[in-house]
Amino acid sequence: MNNQQPMQFQFKLCKYCRQRIDPRASVCPYCRKKQTGGGCLFSIVITTLIVLTIVVGGIILGVFLNSNIAASDNSRIISEANRYNESDYKASCRAVTYEEFVRDKNYFKGQKVKFTGRITEIGNSGVYKMNVTKTDFGYDDTVAFEVESNRLESNILNNDIVTIWGVSKGAKTQNFWGKEIITPQIYAVYVKNDGQAKGLF
Repeated sequence: MNNQQPMQFQFKLCKYCRQRIDPRASVCPYCRKKQTGGGCLFSIVITTLIVLTIVVGGIILGVFLNSNIAASDNSRIISEANRYNESDYKASCRAVTYEEFVRDKNYFKGQKVKFTGRITEIGNSGVYKMNVTKTDFGYDDTVAFEVESNRLESNILNNDIVTIWGVSKGAKTQNFWGKEIITPQIYAVYVKNDGQAKGLF
């Protein structure tokens, strides 16, 4: 008596049309596609890499374009300022309080403004933060400003009292523990440094 089981027919699925085909077949007899390569998984990996490349490329391009736009805006501000002498330009800038600015920040965008305050942070690439509302205990309410180094009368240090004249570029809004923090953004054309603040900060 023969105890051998009949050999079952082996097959594999086409990686594209999913039809049953001979496991040795290199080309599907139904869809005529080659069975070599990674098949569906390979296609997914390639598609994912293409999408990631497009996304990352888009981010880099966006940063590049924003940087170029900002540089163009700054050049335009300086070009317009150069049409005035220094005293006339400063006189054309409106002295604004922090409260006035945040109440109507969209109105002030693009306007020439003036702030005086105490330096609280020195960042990279000529970006500074200062508190501009004088209180019994020092200064409060932060304004950020950017200035080219060649337009500074002297180096700026933390706790210096400075006055800036320039153009509002709007404001940045952040939420901190449920509280909305608005920081005016100024491109400074002129900066006057009155030295270190005295007394309480």
